[in-house]
Amino acid sequence: MNNLEKAGKRTALVLLISQSLFSASSIIAFAVGSIVVVQLADGNSQWTGVPSTLALVGAALVVYPV
Repeated sequence: MNNLEKAGKRTALVLLISQSLFSASSIIAFAVGSIVVVQLADGNSQWTGVPSTLALVGAALVVYPV
């Protein structure tokens, strides 16, 4: 195996690990965000969807062509 193949495999491994960690952290952030919102709203569970909705709207605004 030459140096180029080794570098390609290492790059693929680094990308796999970083994408896995990003996906896991996103799932945890959405779950914890909903729990925190309920605690901040004094137990009012009507606010549980607000963090997810704001993240979705923010992502849509970022990719919308100007």
